[in-house]
Amino acid sequence: MDLLNRYSGIDDPDLQYMALRELTSDTLADMEEPIMTKLVTSIFIPALSGNDLPIANLVSLELLPTVAQFHKDLAARGIIQPLSMVLQGDWSFQDERTSRLLVTLNNVLQRLSGKIPGCGVTEKYAQFVIALPHRTYLSWEVLRRLLETQDSDHVTDLTFGELYRLAIEDVRVAGFEALRIASGSVHSHVVAKAVNANPLEAGHLKLLTHVSLTSHSFRTCYAPVLETLMENIHEFSLGDSLLVIQNLMVWLRQSRIEDNPQAKEILRQKILSVCVNLVAGEDDQDMTFSDQEIDFESDEDIPDFSDEEYASVDDEEMKTSDFAVKVLQILPLTLTDAQIHLVIQSRASRNALADFVRGRKIGYELLAKKFPDEKDPEIIDEMPLDALRCLLLSPVVQKRIDFLRGPSVVSEDDSLETIQTVLLAREQLEGVSKTQILQSIARSLDSESSSLMDFQVALDTLLLATKLQAFENYQDQMLEIVLPQLKPNKNFVKTLKAGNLKQTIDDGSVLRLSCYTLIKHLKPSYEKTLQILDACIDRGFKDEVNVKDAALEVFMQFFQRTWSELRIRDSSWFQIEIIPKIRERIEKNATQLRATATSQQLADSERSLRGVGRLTQFLDPYVRIVRDDFAT
Repeated sequence: MDLLNRYSGIDDPDLQYMALRELTSDTLADMEEPIMTKLVTSIFIPALSGNDLPIANLVSLELLPTVAQFHKDLAARGIIQPLSMVLQGDWSFQDERTSRLLVTLNNVLQRLSGKIPGCGVTEKYAQFVIALPHRTYLSWEVLRRLLETQDSDHVTDLTFGELYRLAIEDVRVAGFEALRIASGSVHSHVVAKAVNANPLEAGHLKLLTHVSLTSHSFRTCYAPVLETLMENIHEFSLGDSLLVIQNLMVWLRQSRIEDNPQAKEILRQKILSVCVNLVAGEDDQDMTFSDQEIDFESDEDIPDFSDEEYASVDDEEMKTSDFAVKVLQILPLTLTDAQIHLVIQSRASRNALADFVRGRKIGYELLAKKFPDEKDPEIIDEMPLDALRCLLLSPVVQKRIDFLRGPSVVSEDDSLETIQTVLLAREQLEGVSKTQILQSIARSLDSESSSLMDFQVALDTLLLATKLQAFENYQDQMLEIVLPQLKPNKNFVKTLKAGNLKQTIDDGSVLRLSCYTLIKHLKPSYEKTLQILDACIDRGFKDEVNVKDAALEVFMQFFQRTWSELRIRDSSWFQIEIIPKIRERIEKNATQLRATATSQQLADSERSLRGVGRLTQFLDPYVRIVRDDFAT
């Protein structure tokens, strides 16, 4: 307050500037909010519209951004809101004062970390951007930052459509990014309307490379976008088309409950047809989905590209072939042997073919025959022995051969303690050794004669393997070993009798706790992750209270990890199967215990109810999102 009084009593701009320079970051960070609010409203904001440039720059570049950094609540209502309101009646962006306000707003937003409470300015600022006669990078960048920093402050559907059109006109990355963020907050019908209202030309395609990153927003228009791109590949940048296709291809992956399986399969086959024709060399400018397809039953239809033809292909044809191969790499369809052969023998570049083989884990031997001089250790280290025999011998190839031919460092008769010693001592393990280790662990867990201690040692060994890079590609296999162990083992359940009373004791609960701890360390595929969610609901949520709590932690961890893909592929499954199951578990947990319940049973029941409350609170936002997604 002393500074405020001194500043107000000074008429000399130089002395005012010196007074403001006394405000260090520590001073602003420790200042009480009422005093800080008074400084912002009485000195800082007015200074931006004043005639003294040094003071205005000091406030814009240092003071207001520092205040926002340390006082996030004040930043929303005391800085961002007033600055945005001043801009509403100031449509002449060429005006120096307006430029200064925009720069300040951008500086403030840039200094913020994380989200801030919505202050109701985003829609109004968006209208300011729309009304500008000339939208600069900075005007779009401020909009992007406003959308990014506020959870509950979005643009209206009509405003989104207008911003979409202007972003195409301006072709600015900041505008594309603003629309990408905005698309995540409007309904998919709004995105579809904006997409359909603008011709798919170069600028629009550039925008789609950004907006399509928010894949869930394309629920109602992914199919026509993919179809248009594949039908008109010669009209667009292949690089931009590929980015959009990669972002939207998730919609064509298999779902547990398919909403429209026939339409998806038709689209997959159409994309396959175009790509097959491209890699076969059918490079017609007017090619559409109805073009004649190659007959894979006849060897005569499969082109044979000689080295001479391969060397003479120009850059444009190479790009087209690469595009087709990269699309086939991610297309969720099983390719036939003839189709794989066609791809490997195509005009596509060496790198594109290597990515295709590695991405789909197929065609290693064909690739080795085509490029016998391959020396890249990344792909050689994935090749099976048959493919390696087709390569010219080199140190890298010989190392891989020795690795595959080498005997396992463990045997069937080795104890789990011995296997643990091997795991701790070796950084690399041959494939045969890793397979033998997992088989030994699985046998110990499947054995009827194994004791509680044997099971625990087996789980400890598997946990050790999950932490090693050598088992990075064995995540699904390790999960398959541990999932059956989440079911109570009757060998470890016993019943104690005391008169007419019976008490069931499950010594195996400690093993199931270890299983859930182990699962937390895994990074399985999407399909296996859904199996984890199933197991938590069907087994974990029905288990003893300690195990139930562990299952809840695992469920929330893997649900969050897979949510973005689950929202697209399996939101129907989430609505139809998962939510009803969870509600059933919640209702059973809420059932009152009998009057004869012990104090321990009552304590466990209260703990279960707290877990149910956490689960409900966790899932509620996702349930609302899915309902909104399916709303018409």
